[in-house]
Amino acid sequence: MDIILNEDQERAIAEICDWYHNRRDIQQVFHLHGYAGTGKTTTVKFALQNLGLGVERVAFCTYTMKAALVMRMVSAVPATTIHSLIYFCVPPDPDRIEEKLKELTELRNDRPADMDNKVWRAKMRQLERLLKTTSDLGWILKDQLGQRNDWGEEEADPSGGYGLIVVDECSMVDSEMAEDLLSFGVAVLVIGDPGQLPPIDDNDAPFSVKDPDAMLRQIHRQAEGSAIIRLATLARQGLPIAFDDYGDGVRKVRKANCSIAELMTVDQVICGKHKTRRAFNNIMKKHAGYPEPLPVGEEGEKIIVLRNNYYYSLFNGQFVTLQDITPGAVDEPVFYGRVRDSKDALTLALLEGGGVIGKGLTMQFYTGHYQDHVLFDKDRHYRDYRAKRQMIETEWGWAITAHKAQGSGWGHVAVIEDGWGYSRADRARWLYTAITRAAERLTIVGR
Repeated sequence: MDIILNEDQERAIAEICDWYHNRRDIQQVFHLHGYAGTGKTTTVKFALQNLGLGVERVAFCTYTMKAALVMRMVSAVPATTIHSLIYFCVPPDPDRIEEKLKELTELRNDRPADMDNKVWRAKMRQLERLLKTTSDLGWILKDQLGQRNDWGEEEADPSGGYGLIVVDECSMVDSEMAEDLLSFGVAVLVIGDPGQLPPIDDNDAPFSVKDPDAMLRQIHRQAEGSAIIRLATLARQGLPIAFDDYGDGVRKVRKANCSIAELMTVDQVICGKHKTRRAFNNIMKKHAGYPEPLPVGEEGEKIIVLRNNYYYSLFNGQFVTLQDITPGAVDEPVFYGRVRDSKDALTLALLEGGGVIGKGLTMQFYTGHYQDHVLFDKDRHYRDYRAKRQMIETEWGWAITAHKAQGSGWGHVAVIEDGWGYSRADRARWLYTAITRAAERLTIVGR
């Protein structure tokens, strides 16, 4: 079917082309914002055609790997993460960790007689900071955009031959990463949705501007018939969504009329509060036949990764199946296991072009997030901070929050309205974000 562009899209395409041809040397970033259903992806596609830029000259990227997967599958472009595009990953150095840990232990147990007390404490703080740094993955800025090898050629073109960088989900990019991205001197087109939830640190989102260069507000005619888009628009505008069947598998029901068995049939349950998430995870995993507090490593357990681990090719938001689960010592917050497979269409290794593929390797998994489902302890993660940095962080994933769901999408989504937010505006953005994670079917569970 031929695509007919609306006035918003045509204006945005013209402004993007004018910026790229005439102003990109003085304005490196062009901000394109638009609500769900306004055709941001289509607008960018036509703009690139008008500019004569093929996909080989455009670097498509997002902050999260999950969003890159969605971009690849929905937009059919070779998207990757910003990390992969501009940084090299530096794994932890076990020898250096052991060396500094030994030095810190000796210093704690025996303060040198000739060392002032303040100097002694300052030295220990310095060693603790070094341990924190060497215990986690580090990042080194590449010499050349998209560079795969560890060492670039001298005087290599930092642009890597790219004429444009397209950044989706731009609100998730912080100021330090934005500065590093811009250092390559390539023009950057950032895409965002002002209706979605802001990042956790709303003051550190340099690409989220109040006055974008182009704003798409008009729902594209291909999306006008979508019940999901209609409800998302109501949510964004802060208007009530009535309990009803809206057709095409989209409806809003009362909590009393939605059984756990029914929720088990959806692709993903999304809520607002962590208390709600833990409660639904407990009920749903028990209903699925997994009453144990920790994974047992069987097919069917829904496990989600909570933090990127580039060394093992695991990324935040990835769903995995574990096997060969072995408990750690009683006093250690760890269990051992292997990743049998990923429920996502592509693996991190395919996109990042490096790292050790996590599948089949025995790894240490942090137990704290699972234990919080049994008895929540607000100080647990503070106490385990250093230990868990060495481990893979996962937890039950039948229910996740809208913040965790950002950048992802599923065919059938159930949204649990649990009153998240401090204001009506907060709740509107939360509900809009949650609804727009659904691609085909949607069930809103109201109170």
